Amino acid sequence: MTRQKLAVDGTSPNHDSKLPAWFLPGAGLFLALSLGLLSQVALARDIRVVYSSITASQSVAWVARETGIYRKHGLDVQLVFVSSGSRAISALIAGETPFLFSAGSPAVSASLGGAKIKIIMGLLNVFPYYVVGAKEFSRIEQLRGKKIAISRFGSSGHAAAVYVLRKFNLEPGRDVALIQVGGGAERLAAMQAGSVHATLLTSPQQLLAKKRGFNIIADVSQLDIPFLHSSVIAREDAIKNSPDLLESFSKAVVEGIHFIKTKPKETLKIFQKFFATDDMEALQDAYDEYIRQIPRVPYADPKAIQTVLQIVGESQPAALKARPEQFLDDSFLQKLERSGFVGGLYGR
Repeated sequence: MTRQKLAVDGTSPNHDSKLPAWFLPGAGLFLALSLGLLSQVALARDIRVVYSSITASQSVAWVARETGIYRKHGLDVQLVFVSSGSRAISALIAGETPFLFSAGSPAVSASLGGAKIKIIMGLLNVFPYYVVGAKEFSRIEQLRGKKIAISRFGSSGHAAAVYVLRKFNLEPGRDVALIQVGGGAERLAAMQAGSVHATLLTSPQQLLAKKRGFNIIADVSQLDIPFLHSSVIAREDAIKNSPDLLESFSKAVVEGIHFIKTKPKETLKIFQKFFATDDMEALQDAYDEYIRQIPRVPYADPKAIQTVLQIVGESQPAALKARPEQFLDDSFLQKLERSGFVGGLYGR
């Protein structure tokens, strides 16, 4: 499957921005004078939505598209994949999309820098990682003096490693070395080569590691560390000027979550397409992990944002004085709950 990325100039190479077929020259003075209104309608309904990770925690973005849920709520969505949170945030700030599926950290960092954006949903409020180590390790404490592979400094995996180690009284850099290695495949290869002793992996990567003889040392999601690992971020002008768009999009995401929770077989087929694998055991594992973590109504937990602020504060001191509420607008989710929309989906 070909996944779209934004071109170098920040635009999507295949975006179709043509006017509706019935809009022809000479169609009438009224239509001509209404061109501005027509453009607004097109912007509100024919939209790009950017997602930044091919993981279960952002899967509702694809599920809502593949099942026609976006269309059901009046949205013609073009999905655009941008494989970097910072690049994805740049696309949002530049106006290439009104909505972004991404980790919370880039949103907080950009907002502290003056970007007019808000976190409107929290799709995953915990670290979804497993600490995986060589056969001789079964406890976090045994990693003292060892090397842990991470993808890159500043990533969610880096943050998870720091918080896990400190929870077990180990200080990164002093007691344990964090080594920047790359993606999950590269980190697994580094462990097999013996150049590092452990790493952090998400599902279903940890299943592959286990099959290769490595130990699952800890399930980080069970360590009671709140963190906004996956969220939906919106431009403030979209929130202010297009409330109908926000309502439709929010309904689509909430209904997409309902589909994931209630139609596992259909969801796994979509996972199979986007993960580009036929390993059904791995796909089932990814599904099971996400199902136990995602809420029916995807509120971003202020405690999860607070953890993000503490991490971002190491490089942006202003974060240490900020409050989670500064970055959050969940008013549309609250409205959906009050309306009975969510209860209607789940039969109560």
